[in-house]
Amino acid sequence: MKRLLLPLLAAFALPAAVEANWFGKYNSKAEALEACNKWKNDLISYSSIDSSNKNKKYSKLKKQYEKIKDSTFFMDNEKKRLAKRNLESIEQIKFKRYCTEERETRQILGYGVKAIKNDIIYYSSDLLYDKKFSNFRILKYFKY
Repeated sequence: MKRLLLPLLAAFALPAAVEANWFGKYNSKAEALEACNKWKNDLISYSSIDSSNKNKKYSKLKKQYEKIKDSTFFMDNEKKRLAKRNLESIEQIKFKRYCTEERETRQILGYGVKAIKNDIIYYSSDLLYDKKFSNFRILKYFKY
C-alpha cells in the first residue's frame, strides 16, 4: 500500500512545484490575454490575383523561386522572369483574429475564420466574395 501512496503523492506534488497550468488554464487574466494576442498574430496567409497560385503553399513556391534564381547560366532568363513575376503577384495578408474577455466564465475568447490556413495562398476574389472567409466564430479558449 505504501508503494502506491508515495508515487501518487509525488504525481500530485510535482506539477504544483513547477507551477503547471492545470487543464490549460492560465495563472492570470494578463497571461491569458498575452497568449491570445500571440495566437492572434500567428496566422499569416497570402493573396494572389493569379488563380494558378490558388491553395498553394507560399513557402514551397518561394523555395522553387530561390532554386530557379540561384540556378546557373543554363537556366532560361524568361523562366526566371516569369517565376519572379509570379512571386511578386502574391501579397502577404494578416487575417483578422480578435480576442474578447468573457467575465462570467473567466476566459478570453479567440475569434477567427476557420477556413483560413497558415502559409496558404488564396485567390483574391475568393477572399472578397466567398462566405466561408467572412464567418467569424470562436476558435480558441484561454481560461484563467
